[in-house]
Amino acid sequence: MLDSPSRKWGTIHRRWGERTDEVVDELIRCGVITKDVHADEDHLRLKEPIRIRLTDAWAAVSKEKRRELLGRDDPAQVRLDLLDLLKDVDDLRGEYELLLQQDNGSVPPKSATGTAHWQTYEFVLRAARQWWVREKKDRLPLRGELLSRSHGSSRGTKEDWSRSREQAFENLFDRYITELVEVPDHEIRVKGPLIWHKDKDDDKGRDKVVDAIKADPWAGLPSKGVQKVGRLELVNPVGVFVLENSDTFHRVCQIPEIVDRWICVWGSGYTSPDLMGFLKMLSPLPIAVWGDIDAHGIEIVANLRRGVDAEVYPVAMTAEAWLKGPHRRKLKPGRRDEDARKAARLVKRVPGELRPVTELIATHPELAGLGLEQQAQHDDVLPELPGLLARALDSVQQGAA
Repeated sequence: MLDSPSRKWGTIHRRWGERTDEVVDELIRCGVITKDVHADEDHLRLKEPIRIRLTDAWAAVSKEKRRELLGRDDPAQVRLDLLDLLKDVDDLRGEYELLLQQDNGSVPPKSATGTAHWQTYEFVLRAARQWWVREKKDRLPLRGELLSRSHGSSRGTKEDWSRSREQAFENLFDRYITELVEVPDHEIRVKGPLIWHKDKDDDKGRDKVVDAIKADPWAGLPSKGVQKVGRLELVNPVGVFVLENSDTFHRVCQIPEIVDRWICVWGSGYTSPDLMGFLKMLSPLPIAVWGDIDAHGIEIVANLRRGVDAEVYPVAMTAEAWLKGPHRRKLKPGRRDEDARKAARLVKRVPGELRPVTELIATHPELAGLGLEQQAQHDDVLPELPGLLARALDSVQQGAA
């Protein structure tokens, strides 16, 4: 009722069925609607209903109430609002033209955002518009600053960035989120043969800031500070092992065979420029990586490979493991199609070991929602992980030979 001032009786009867009279009577008593009916003037009696209407009071607040109840606006109205916002932004002209041709309140198939989710699409276009028209272009905005202006005082505090929204924002600009907004210093968790010293010239070991060998269960490094202050001491590591999930990182930190030889790293679940900068400080150590087996996890590996400008070596991320499961709950059809399209874009960007599963996701949209999270693999993979890393190291050495 809240997205239309009136409804025909047949329409609401098909929706509410045998409960129609009961629901309508209750709404009338509450002052929400009135009911139009045919009248038999000759016999002064009411006949069959024609329609129901919102009362004037409710019609005046229907949009706000609809948003309050559903947590979203009417897509048709949002489309008109977005067109009005984008019409004068030259850098978003392509999205404006696509939306102008899309008259059903759904995401244009060719949108550069790469999303099929309407609320994500709306969020990103509003944020992108604000990014382009902001006044202080000599510095990047904070994410919260961008939202407070892009979504207005009534909604700005209720909206927030999610990983899917960040990804769509990155797709639209073809840049990392951290190149578009300012990200404060964040924690990089490490465990393994690495020590951070505060002084570059003190070679006697009296200036240790972080000892990732002795730290239990792990040590935290400031993502920007570690690159600006002091020096890193590498204590004979064989490589770097990057993990997507914090629970998995915690479990790996409990395996001496790994942390005695590998510098294990968790960087908050996605590939920020600060994480890339830290990993480049560890060059030329080979980088192994283990993430969720889905389009997003594969994308993290591809971005990592591009960000460090070096080869990376996926472990436990095979097509066989993905098909075996156990899988997380299936996604909605639109999200499955979105994941399939994302995988298709990634096929040529991923390491060779990841191409079979990436191609499977890209060519089988009906399977694309079958994500396999790292936690679900713990029982199968953790006992074999030292051997998997050893084989990854063999691949590195054979490639160098």
